[in-house]
Amino acid sequence: MPEIEIGPDLIQIDADIVARALNIAPQDLRNRMRDGTVTSRFERGEGEDAGHVRLTFFSDTRRARITADAEGAVRSCSTLDYGSQSAPVSPVSKPAPNAPTPQRDVDRDRLDALLDAALDGTFPASDPIALGFDPELRG
Repeated sequence: MPEIEIGPDLIQIDADIVARALNIAPQDLRNRMRDGTVTSRFERGEGEDAGHVRLTFFSDTRRARITADAEGAVRSCSTLDYGSQSAPVSPVSKPAPNAPTPQRDVDRDRLDALLDAALDGTFPASDPIALGFDPELRG
């Protein structure tokens, strides 16, 4: 049985896999996804990566990226822990006009470094995510 079920309009992964990668309890994962504090992104590979998929899950302090082949077998799982600092805010949000410039520069440098790290090993994709959980696992 594949670890990830891939359909034309649905990607289904066991909540335990995602929760373990984000270092949270499975029930907390469901609640956080409902309230939007855990988000996700789904990408389909193109070119030499055709048939592969990548799921990326974001929490306030951690990012987990899971790559699978066309049959749904997990090929890699990586995590990035932001430590005691929260994940970077969207570059679209603007700091307060009176915020000290050095701190904004440090934040910008940190964000640039995190974005560079996130882009390493990426493949082109743009499909939105459709995520489901096995109803038998719901408590």
